[in-house]
Amino acid sequence: MRTTDIPEKLQKAFALNGDKNNIPVTTSTSQENSGAASLDKGFPPVTMLPRSAGGVPPDGRDFNGILFSLSDAAKWVSAGMSYPFDASFASAIGGYPKGAVIPNSQGDGSWINTIEQNSANPEISSASLTGWVPYSPRGITNVTGLAGSSRTLSTLEASRSRIVLSGALTSGINVIIPAWVMKWDVVNNCTGGYQVIIKTPSGSGVTLPSGIKTTIYCYGTNITKDSGDVSMQDVLPVGMGGTGATTAASARTNLGLGALSILNTAPVERGGTGANNASDARGNLNVYSRGEVHSREDSDARFNRLNTAALSPSYARSIDGSTGFVVQSGQVTRTADLNAVTFPFSFPNACVGVFMTKNESATGSNSMANMSAINQTVNGFTAVMYNQERSASWLAIGY
Repeated sequence: MRTTDIPEKLQKAFALNGDKNNIPVTTSTSQENSGAASLDKGFPPVTMLPRSAGGVPPDGRDFNGILFSLSDAAKWVSAGMSYPFDASFASAIGGYPKGAVIPNSQGDGSWINTIEQNSANPEISSASLTGWVPYSPRGITNVTGLAGSSRTLSTLEASRSRIVLSGALTSGINVIIPAWVMKWDVVNNCTGGYQVIIKTPSGSGVTLPSGIKTTIYCYGTNITKDSGDVSMQDVLPVGMGGTGATTAASARTNLGLGALSILNTAPVERGGTGANNASDARGNLNVYSRGEVHSREDSDARFNRLNTAALSPSYARSIDGSTGFVVQSGQVTRTADLNAVTFPFSFPNACVGVFMTKNESATGSNSMANMSAINQTVNGFTAVMYNQERSASWLAIGY
C-alpha cells in the first residue's frame, strides 16, 4: 500500500437521515426469531431460511443501522479523530492494548498506553502511575495559590511540558508529579523566600530556584536536573566555572573564601578591591581603565607630583613633592645680640643648616663681624647679631 492509495473520506455516515434501526449488542430469543440483527450474532439463522421453510427476510432498517454504525465511526476517523478514555468500553474489550493512543479530556493532548489490558483511567487527581503516559507532551499548566501546603499535581496537570508555579509561600513546600520518563520546564514564580522542591511520590527531587526556569528530568524514580550542558544550568557549579550559588554570601562560602565570606566587599588589605563596582575598584587600587583620559593635574598628582611653594617679599618656601626636600628663606631684624627666629614652616624631620647674609648695618667696630645661626631645630634658630648689624636674610634647608 502507498500513501497515494488513500481512499475517499466519508463526509456523511451511511443512512444518516434514512430509516434505520439501532443495532443492539445482543438480542433475545424472541428478537432473533423475528429476524432482528445484533452485533453479537449479526443476522440470525431465521433470516437465512426460505419463506417456505419458515424463514423471515432481513429488515432493511437493520442493514441501514449496521452500515450507519460502521460508516459513522469511519467518518470520525477520517476527520483525524480518536476516542477518549471510556471505562465501560475498556471493561467490554478487556482493557486497552499496549500502544493505544487516546486524546485527553481537554482535546489538547494525548495519552499512550504502556501495558496490556489496561482499564485504568489515565486522568486521576493523584500522581500515581496508571500505565498511561503523556504522548508528545505540550502546553502549559499554571499552578496558582501555593502557600504553606505541598501540592500534588493531577496527571492531567503534570502532562503539560511547561509548569508555572505561583503563590505567596509561608513555608517550604513540595510539588509532587508522577514518576514518568519525561522532561519538564518548570518556572518558580512563588514569593516569600521559602524553598520549593519538585519530586515524585516516592523518589527524590530538586530545589527550584526562584524566578527562573529549571529544566528537570525523571527517569522513572527520581527528579534530576541536566548537569552536562552549561546552558541548561540554573546555578552554575564551581567545577564548571561558576559559584554554585544564587547569593553573594553563599558564593563566597562555596569558593572557600573563609573569613571573607562574611564580607560584602573584601578590602584591599585582604586581597580584594574594597569596592563593588569597577570604577571604585580602580580608584582604590590607583589604576586606570584602558583608554581612560585624565587631566594634567590628575596625572601630575599621581605620577609626577610638582613642587609646592609659598612666595612673598619677606618669606619664600619650596618643597620637593617627590623627595620631601624643603628650602625656605626669610629676614630677621636685630633687637638684641641673640635673636630668636621661628620658621614659618617647621621641617617635618630635620633642619640641615641655616645660612645668614647681612642686609643693613651701621658703621662701627662690629659692623663687619660674622653673623651666625645657632640652636638650629626643626622649628627655628637663634640669630647672633651685634649692635651695628641691623638686619639680615637667612636661608634654611632641611627635610
